[in-house]
Amino acid sequence: MRFTALTNEKAKPNQAIPNDSTLDFINKWGYGTKPQPPLPGNPDPKEPTSPKPSEVVNTIFGERYFEKLDKANNTIKLQGAEFIVRNTSVNPVTALNEANQLVTYPANTLLYGIIKDGQIIGWTNNGAAVTADVAASKPGESKYTITSDAKGKFHVEGLAYTNEINYRKQYIFSVMKIANNNGTQVEVVDHYEYVTAAPRTTETTQAAIDAEIAGIIAKHPGTESGDGAWKLYKESEADPKVIGSNPTEMIDYLGKAINDYELIEVRAPEGYAPIEKAPQDVANGTTEKDPYEHPFKFTVPSMDQGLPNYNNNEETEIKVPNAKIPRIPITGGVGTVLFILVGVGLMGGAYILHRKKEEPNSAKRTK
Repeated sequence: MRFTALTNEKAKPNQAIPNDSTLDFINKWGYGTKPQPPLPGNPDPKEPTSPKPSEVVNTIFGERYFEKLDKANNTIKLQGAEFIVRNTSVNPVTALNEANQLVTYPANTLLYGIIKDGQIIGWTNNGAAVTADVAASKPGESKYTITSDAKGKFHVEGLAYTNEINYRKQYIFSVMKIANNNGTQVEVVDHYEYVTAAPRTTETTQAAIDAEIAGIIAKHPGTESGDGAWKLYKESEADPKVIGSNPTEMIDYLGKAINDYELIEVRAPEGYAPIEKAPQDVANGTTEKDPYEHPFKFTVPSMDQGLPNYNNNEETEIKVPNAKIPRIPITGGVGTVLFILVGVGLMGGAYILHRKKEEPNSAKRTK
């Protein structure tokens, strides 16, 4: 049985959010459900005497910081640049849409972020609606855009990681107990113990995992009768409440890229042209159907030797440069007068040369 959960505004970026909820209900007799568990003191070898633990499923989302600046002079910070955020995931994406309905978009769908206060609160695949909304909205008022502030800064959170996440694992062991069941010695589960697995890498083999489990069991053989012996119940993702929510402890390594993020500048600061390409010189991916010419690719979070770098500082803050638009001289300025004088001079010179060429021909005709 699967349940879908949504995070709220209390969830923090770059910290594992465990979904360790349990479902409690009472079985009724005569409805074909599992019978009631035995009363305390009368253990049943088929049923543990303590509740079975559920697996922990972790979720994590990231954030990125950006700085808008002049391409020729990076000390000049640019305010008022407006962006939309796009993503194409190789996996299906379940998210809220514009109508606040939970929908699932197929894999490889081009999605546009719905943004509120710098946070992605949903996604839409309706690119035409996004374009129309941005065009009809005043600067900074579209629900699909984010704008650079007076210091050229803007910040986006609520983004899934660019790469697949391999969470730290934990083992759940059943601690067995030998109990008397109507004169018969039976083995039942007394309680469960949790052990965080050793960090894994892409080179970790199943044989190494099996050896680790066997080593833990060997340290807890129990008594000669088997009382207190440990047995593997299941493997789960590690619970942040046990080892801490620090992502450097919660994440073993990142796998293949599954999300493809882009910034699209829909309004450039006055006097500037839109951004050209990502600083990594990645091909811009423009297609004939793409209404935007210059997608600016970025990753979440930044990468450092295959592991995520969670620091938001000048090293990981993405610089988004804009070049100034070349301008012709302003009417009434000195440049305009000079432009006119040069033009008149060229025209006059051309006229004189033309007259000189005509004079010999006129003389011939006179003779």
